[in-house]
Amino acid sequence: TAIGQVVSFAMCAVYFFKPKSFKLKKSSFIPNITILSKMINLGAATFITQISIVAVTLVSNMTLARYGALSKYGPDIPISVFSIQTKVYTIVLSIVTGIVLGGQPIFGYNYGAKRMDRVRTGITATIIFQLWPKVVVGIFGSGNGLYQEFAVKTFRIYLSLMTVTCLVKMTAVFFQSIGKSKHAVMASVIRDIICFTPLAIIL
Repeated sequence: TAIGQVVSFAMCAVYFFKPKSFKLKKSSFIPNITILSKMINLGAATFITQISIVAVTLVSNMTLARYGALSKYGPDIPISVFSIQTKVYTIVLSIVTGIVLGGQPIFGYNYGAKRMDRVRTGITATIIFQLWPKVVVGIFGSGNGLYQEFAVKTFRIYLSLMTVTCLVKMTAVFFQSIGKSKHAVMASVIRDIICFTPLAIIL
């Protein structure tokens, strides 16, 4: 993970010092309060999304450990399967986010731009998770019968609405690209903080 962060930083640094459409000067590194305030305003949705991922993971792990210990699966199997689900979920969402972020400049200039290919990514992933959950889990290693049983059951439930999740992420990024920061924040907050976390505790 640390190596990945260093490599991605290096790639960005190389790009910014060899740009095609702009030129960096000393004045480019002097903070502009007006521009910074707009960036912070629009970036709030992404920041809240990252924080909400921590909250969701924390609540989920605590819930899985507590109720897993009371079930035939024990505390370890649910947490192990959930960590795999999270990785798979992140991979699919990253692909969709990449497509959407790539289209952000287009959205900014073309308010009503439509790109159905990113919707198809979510639908394809959902179908795979429903029909072949054992295959996906098998990529991360094998387990006993109880492990396989829990993995199949939870993959089909937890990732059944992957397409909707992709649509929510697309909506948040779209609102960011057209400058509607409040809408972007709401789209990010409702799913994880307002809905998921309280319902995970209550249910």
